[in-house]
Amino acid sequence: MFGIKSGAYPLITDVQIHPSCLKAYIHGELYEVSDIMLEKIDQIEGHPDYYTRIAIKITDGATVQEADGYILLNETVKEEIAANFEERFQALNGGIWTS
Repeated sequence: MFGIKSGAYPLITDVQIHPSCLKAYIHGELYEVSDIMLEKIDQIEGHPDYYTRIAIKITDGATVQEADGYILLNETVKEEIAANFEERFQALNGGIWTS
């Protein structure tokens, strides 16, 4: 996975959009939500048209499990990011959103 940040907004993508983006583990937070809340989050994230909710492997360092996460798979949006990367985006190498 590749982490990218635009201002305060991070995103994960499946391909290297820019040469400065390095493949890395993504550090984040895990929440348990109800089905109703998941529907609301899907709307906020634009699932499935903008971000796509997929099962991703997560680890706490000792065990590995799966959880749903949102990843940018929309090819048109990825092309727009690549075209404007230098001006509006930065790579999150190391995968820490607060860096």
